[in-house]
Amino acid sequence: MSQNDFVIKDGVLEGYNGTDEEITIPSEVKEIASFACCKNDKLKSVIIPNSVVTIGDSAFKDCFYLEKVVIGNGINIIKPNAFENCSKLTEVIMPTNLEYISSKAFANTGIRYIWQNNNRCATCGGKFKGLIKPKCSNCLRYKDY
Repeated sequence: MSQNDFVIKDGVLEGYNGTDEEITIPSEVKEIASFACCKNDKLKSVIIPNSVVTIGDSAFKDCFYLEKVVIGNGINIIKPNAFENCSKLTEVIMPTNLEYISSKAFANTGIRYIWQNNNRCATCGGKFKGLIKPKCSNCLRYKDY
């Protein structure tokens, strides 16, 4: 993987032109632009560093071979369709401080649930689970964003 494979402008990753199956996004990136890696047919694993705060609309959409994503602690927002149609995506590791995941961010993936350790229900203390509409595992209340 070469730094030249990444198209970065003012801290925004606008594209990836490499052929590696596993990539680590450079730490100078603060945001992943909409459609930045869309339809990449090589990617299997992506590590997103702590420096990234936003993953844009459809940033990894249609990356059909993507299996694993590790998201750093800096992330606040995952926008709509960010990983849509990544049908082989089954493993996502994300921080507990994530503020917002769009309802369709992981549409049509292999993911069923995302757990966040410190993501507790204010009503009963149970853990929230789910992707589209996180629901408490104890009292079945939906999470308010």
